[in-house]
Amino acid sequence: MISLISSSFEIVIYGLLTSMVMKNCPFSSLKGCKNDRGCKTCKYSKEYYLKDENKEYFLVNRLDGYSELYNSKILNGYDILNEIDFSKGGNIRLVLKQEDEKLTKIFNEKISKNKNGKVEFNKNTHTKGHFNRGID
Repeated sequence: MISLISSSFEIVIYGLLTSMVMKNCPFSSLKGCKNDRGCKTCKYSKEYYLKDENKEYFLVNRLDGYSELYNSKILNGYDILNEIDFSKGGNIRLVLKQEDEKLTKIFNEKISKNKNGKVEFNKNTHTKGHFNRGID
């Protein structure tokens, strides 16, 4: 059972999480950039991906002077929601690119009334992260 410590405690239960923050742009070597002046109009500044040796794709977005590299899979803790003890309060967070009423409803139903509900998510695009593995 995951026990939330207080009403101000929050756990991210769903979303595409930042894996790395970089000062430099990983695409600057392709373009030959020397500074951040052209970032706002650069085609690489939003929704471009890096591919690793396992052929996993990582989203990269250039923001105000830094780049964020996101995990290749969406964190999904739907299956562990019934293991969270909300008796002391606390919050869960869904990190969404845009508002998604259907997804929000699925999580709300799991928490409030249908604790044993089952929804299948694509295992190729979603991960349980460290919820079941722990951290070594």
